Amino acid sequence: MNPSTQCHFCGSKGKRPCPAVGGMICPHCCGSKRGSEIFCPSDCYFYPFGPAQYDSFLAIEASFDRKSLEYIVRYYGKDKWYETLDRMAVSESDTESGGIIAAGAAAYYLLFHEKNDSGRTLAEEWEKENCSGLNNDERIILKARKNSSATVIEIQKLLDHQTMECIDLFNQSRSPFSVIDRRTAAQMPRFTRILTWIDDYPYFSRLGAGGIVISDILRREGMEIIEKIVKRRGKPDEKTVKRYLSENFGEAAHMLTELAFEKTKAMFRSMDVHECIATYDIVREPDKIKEILDTYPEFQREEECEQHGTVEYTWLRIGRSKAIEKSMFPLFRHKEDEEMVGTLGKIRVYSDRLEVEAFSKQKYEFAKKMAEKYFGSKICLKRESVVDLAKQVAEREREDFEEDEDEDSEAEMPESIPLELRQTVMAQFFREHYTKFLDDSVPALKGMSPREAAKDPAMRPALLELMKEHIRGIENQNKKQGLQISLDWVLEELGLLELKSP
Repeated sequence: MNPSTQCHFCGSKGKRPCPAVGGMICPHCCGSKRGSEIFCPSDCYFYPFGPAQYDSFLAIEASFDRKSLEYIVRYYGKDKWYETLDRMAVSESDTESGGIIAAGAAAYYLLFHEKNDSGRTLAEEWEKENCSGLNNDERIILKARKNSSATVIEIQKLLDHQTMECIDLFNQSRSPFSVIDRRTAAQMPRFTRILTWIDDYPYFSRLGAGGIVISDILRREGMEIIEKIVKRRGKPDEKTVKRYLSENFGEAAHMLTELAFEKTKAMFRSMDVHECIATYDIVREPDKIKEILDTYPEFQREEECEQHGTVEYTWLRIGRSKAIEKSMFPLFRHKEDEEMVGTLGKIRVYSDRLEVEAFSKQKYEFAKKMAEKYFGSKICLKRESVVDLAKQVAEREREDFEEDEDEDSEAEMPESIPLELRQTVMAQFFREHYTKFLDDSVPALKGMSPREAAKDPAMRPALLELMKEHIRGIENQNKKQGLQISLDWVLEELGLLELKSP
């Protein structure tokens, strides 16, 4: 046999060239040695641990997951498995995704963290048996997962349809690394934080057992909360924190979910979001009511709403009614020279009565005072209705909260509007919003405006975190609505070039 056609390892007939050894190799030696005895290049067609062969990797991973579960149950029994599964549950709700995450967390814990009477993990016992039942590729997965631990990652860049550049927030010394996960890459915008396991392979890392997205409402304190819990058990260094998360994944995930839920409820309870309606009887000079409304510029008649003698007006925050803005939060104020103006509420005029409607108590009380000034003795308050919408939202069932965690609360437009028009309108909306935002006081920046904070080196970390939240929200909208809104111009204004989109 011609030596140039022989397998580099066993001497049998080589079926294909091996770029790692510079010669031929047979399928058996390739399959039994790749990635273990042979250091394969990432672009080799037959190497399943290269990014280009990710589909092959997924098939091997699924096979390993099945075999490892069988091994766990055979070793520990079903009762132990279900007990650990319950302990790793990430929430009280029984959802498919929650079940998958809990199963992954339970498998990682029982294989790589729980120790038997001999002081060995189940993975170490399996290795003592020469990894019985596993082929070469599956043994590589076992070895990679032995070094895996739960942590919190932050997505920095989306490199392609399946690859993200991430950082480990509990390992600041580690350089950014590539994580391949198609679903996460498709759904999650930059700067999303995820509590998960990380498996490291030669050319990419992998979200090993699913994970939970840490709510934006906990972005600043989520990490501190975990470190405080660990501190009660000893020094909260990287090793201790990751051991806690790996051994108590369900507890940590449940705690973060519950805290986010409670903070969301508290936030809504503190918000002035009320549906307020004052109904007045028109007691004299009914013809004068519409005449007054048509006289002042703040009352904009809605012609299309007129029917059966009823007339509706939008009450704008201009003219005498602009006085309310002095007491409003700075972000919601409008300058004199702005084209866009704010609203105070609605006024509806019927044949015998007048209704004033507003969606905050602040606006409502102001509107009632102004109504008395405009109409005086011509009207008489008959009844009032004040509904606390924020409280209603705060008291929703958990299923609604979890559904909303997958949604985004930013402005949306109906899909029936052409994409090009949606892009134009939304781009203009965000341009105006962030033009004001740059100079408005922000509580998260200790009352400084973003421009002011950008000039203070001590405030730069807080400004970076704030803008990451904003970018994540905008890019989430882009993914959902097919838009291309960018905050790069804001980042340039603030000198935060490292956050610009790649």
